[in-house]
Amino acid sequence: MLKAIREVLPGAKLQRCLVHIQRDCRIWLTNRPKSSAGYDLKQITSKIHLINSHYELSLWLLNLNKWHQEYREYINQKSYNLETERYWYTHKMVRRSFMTIKRALPNMFYYLDNPKIPKSTILLNLFLVI
Repeated sequence: MLKAIREVLPGAKLQRCLVHIQRDCRIWLTNRPKSSAGYDLKQITSKIHLINSHYELSLWLLNLNKWHQEYREYINQKSYNLETERYWYTHKMVRRSFMTIKRALPNMFYYLDNPKIPKSTILLNLFLVI
């Protein structure tokens, strides 16, 4: 769907729903993360919806970057299965959460520059239900 929108409206800015990004990370990191990396990332992701200015965004990005510097090796650890001879990321849910945010970052904060852009699709969902 995104590909079709970009084809028809090449200059359109597509705001990612912050609530959905936050929800997905909360699910993947669980309510009680077992690792300090998971716990710290959960604390960072829990503040996404509170960002209402470029200054708050800068502080949040600093925290995210600091987290990445501290846990980069941890999320890149791989395990190996001798029988199947396959590798996989050992801490895949923590990695998935971080990579989701990293990939979404270019489209997460358009609402800061345009008050007409909502930061979530919650209102859209309400209209669809009614």
